[in-house]
Amino acid sequence: MKKITFLFTLLTVSFSFGQNEISNGNFEAGDASSWSGYKNGAISNDSYDAATYGSWLGQIENSDGSLFQAFTSTIGTTYDVTFDYLWINNGNATDMNVTIKGTASGGAPNLTLSNGSDTYPLDNANGPYNWNSGSFSFVATTTISRITFFKGTNRAPFRLDNVSIVVAP
Repeated sequence: MKKITFLFTLLTVSFSFGQNEISNGNFEAGDASSWSGYKNGAISNDSYDAATYGSWLGQIENSDGSLFQAFTSTIGTTYDVTFDYLWINNGNATDMNVTIKGTASGGAPNLTLSNGSDTYPLDNANGPYNWNSGSFSFVATTTISRITFFKGTNRAPFRLDNVSIVVAP
């Protein structure tokens, strides 16, 4: 009986470390309905490496906009965030970032990320029309946290895929 209990506990722990806290982080449902924000949606990936990034992507349209999603978090737990993104003809990375807030509404201050800042800049290091990868960690301060992808006014469209938030091992 002790062996069965130990095995069950081990399996439960291993599943909790690999579970993505974000719904539809790869946008393969063909919509962005599990995401909120403004000037956004899902777009069919017919021209940007569909073999790697799937047939659907999240998109923030021209000018300012955002995609965000609240998720259940555990206070004091460290989470690892990874995602892929692409800028369409963007020459200015100012005012383009990802933040984590310690509230579902986004009203709380940004949490501190593993880069030592409260934002993760979404630069276009690989140039426009080329995919970039981002990753950072954060420690939850509340039972609900919110990830927000944001870009400011007068910015080109932005594509997003493979968003994952998992408990750090």
